[in-house]
Amino acid sequence: MKRLNYRNMRQLGQGGACVVPCRAIQFGEGNFIRAFIEPMLQVLADKGYFDGSVVIIKPRTGNNVVFREQDGLYTLIERGIEQGQTVSRTRLIKIVSQCLQPESQGKEFLELSHVPSCRFVFSNTTESGLRYGNESWDGSSLPKSFPARLTVWLFERFKHFQGATDKGMVMIPCELVYANGEVLRSIVKHHAEDWKLPVDFLFWLEHCCRWINTLVDRIVPGFPYGEEEVLWNQLGYEDRLMVSTEPYSEFVLESSGDLENELPFQKCGLPVVYADNLTPWYLRKIRLLNALHTSCVPLGRLLGFVDIRGMMLDAQIFGYMKSVLEEELLPSLDPLPPYAQMFASKVLERFCNPFSVHRLTSITLNCIDKWNERVLPAILDYRRLLHNVPVRLARSWAAMVTMYWNLPVEDSLDKIQRIRAYQTGIEQGGVLSNSMYQLLADRNLWKEDLCQFPDLVESLQFSMEEFLHGDFLFKFCK
Repeated sequence: MKRLNYRNMRQLGQGGACVVPCRAIQFGEGNFIRAFIEPMLQVLADKGYFDGSVVIIKPRTGNNVVFREQDGLYTLIERGIEQGQTVSRTRLIKIVSQCLQPESQGKEFLELSHVPSCRFVFSNTTESGLRYGNESWDGSSLPKSFPARLTVWLFERFKHFQGATDKGMVMIPCELVYANGEVLRSIVKHHAEDWKLPVDFLFWLEHCCRWINTLVDRIVPGFPYGEEEVLWNQLGYEDRLMVSTEPYSEFVLESSGDLENELPFQKCGLPVVYADNLTPWYLRKIRLLNALHTSCVPLGRLLGFVDIRGMMLDAQIFGYMKSVLEEELLPSLDPLPPYAQMFASKVLERFCNPFSVHRLTSITLNCIDKWNERVLPAILDYRRLLHNVPVRLARSWAAMVTMYWNLPVEDSLDKIQRIRAYQTGIEQGGVLSNSMYQLLADRNLWKEDLCQFPDLVESLQFSMEEFLHGDFLFKFCK
């Protein structure tokens, strides 16, 4: 079977490459952003509103050979329930022109800043990618983090166009971090000040560039492992970059709507909302969908489940997750965001998507940071509003720690080593040991010193006891 690329597409009578200049760069090549941003830009391009291509910048080390072999082409597979009907459709995404690896293609990466038509920066580097790190830069080699590399790239553009006011960029981060545009701007400014870059550049960043706060919502299982051969036969070509997603999608941008002049999403019928205040939308999505994922999936992994659908097919686990959602997450919101009850009811329906094979190992990527951003605020808000600790959400902390101790996880080596350093002391000394209190107070792991909340500490100790004794399955199903 022929591999998906422009040469083979011509042979199949489906056209060849369309050479267009770079219009946007995108930090991140993961499944989510390729199933979220590129399909919308593809619609704009097909309707004549996006005259350019996307160049992907890999934020992590590793080769980009598959992108080169496929000329950036890949297939989007949308499957699930839409307006009560089962849908299954495919779309060829051809908006990506290159995928660069900055470690080995630093020159090409910086030269993209010289392209006059380049206007937008999209990103999805997870919560851990959108934070400040004290990195040095002497101009000889690129720093490591996404915000630091973006700072270097923007400075190169500023220099090349001699600070031209019309060559500023529009930053549209898609990380699930509150006020992500403002956070990214603050980090870039911090790096620029650290490196003593010119004041004129700082002014250009502030006044000639835009930093849009956004909220993204789409469940993306990713590559359809186990189905690839069947799908390739249906498509008529082999595609190692194809990505499976649910039909539902929502993109909320904190903007007056003037961005529509450059990216006419709504004009093209795309699911985009412009909001004066992103906070209620953010809380609704993070609290009712992402926090549910993050709080329950470590339990699922410890129980031996592989994907979220498998969890939802288990009656006890489905009931447990429904209780987490309705009895702990919804009550943690006051006032309720727009359409919160309706959104919550649809969340469980979306998790039950018969086509969704959303692997739990993917959901638990960088799980500590996700727990800090999604679950801990829900615990503290519930505690403040109801003067009690949400037992199931507290249990999620113990389940996550146990998962880090006993299962393979994807996270920074520092976090993995740090959390595992407490394991022996707690297993031998119990939940009242010094090791337990040190773990609870470790600000390198948690956004707050958890020891400052005595009632929460008691609940976390009780939950950890459940897992230490190995009878958490019975307890979990209560």
